[in-house]
Order: sequence, then C-alpha cells, then structure tokens
Amino acid sequence: MTTPPLSCVTALSRPSFRQAPFRPVSSVSKPTAACLRRASLITDTPEITAAAVAAGALAAQQKVPGFLGLHLEGPHLSVARKGAHDPALIRPMTDVDQAMLIATRKTLPVLLTTIAPESVDPARISALVEAGIVVSLGHSDTGYA
Repeated sequence: MTTPPLSCVTALSRPSFRQAPFRPVSSVSKPTAACLRRASLITDTPEITAAAVAAGALAAQQKVPGFLGLHLEGPHLSVARKGAHDPALIRPMTDVDQAMLIATRKTLPVLLTTIAPESVDPARISALVEAGIVVSLGHSDTGYA
C-alpha cells in the first residue's frame, strides 16, 4: 500500500473523520495521528478512505500511544437509513472494497466496519469476519422476515 499525498493530520482532520475522544498533542514534531485514541471515518470517497487507512496504518506502525484502530462506517449502507452519510457516496460492496478491507486489517490492531446487511452479500460478510474484521450491522432498512 502506498501512502497518499495527504499527511496524517490532513487526512484525519477532514469533516467526515471523527476523533473520539480527541486529545490534542502540541509536542508532535511531524504530522502523525498522535492525537487519536480511536477514530471513525464515515462514508466518503475511496481516496479519502485510502488516506484515512494510510494514516491509521502509520499510527499503528509508529505505535502511537492510545491508538486502538479504525472504524470505517460505510459506504455500504442503506440510503433509506443514511443518517448523516452522503447518499451520493453510499454503494454496495464490490470485490475491490472487500479486498481493501481485508488488506487494511493486516495493517491495523483493530478494524471495525459498519455495513447494512442488504448492501453486502452474506459471503462477503463471512470473509470479512474470517479476516479478523469486526463487522457491525447498522444503517439498515432490512426487515425481520
């Protein structure tokens, strides 16, 4: 995986990238994800997702104190239950998306992804779980039947 031209600080300061809890670190001498404890990226473009993943991988590689991993919330959600997610960026999971998530898990201590089950084939969900990804089902418009 190559690092995108965004610094960690740039990638992680996008409005769609939430930091919780946020702990500013004024003594950081170079751009890193040092201000994070855990981080979530809501549905965004593949480029922004790649930048966030690269920033998380860098934080894990540098053993940033308190960095727990990433939560990728979307883009494989129900448009009907999108909440704050941009509906133009919501899409079904593809082979490329699945491969990216599995590759990302290898670079992070923890990877959590939130998906709507109607947007992701059950075999894909199984493959994600088998790869060690924590899969959360949410933003779903599916019924109980």
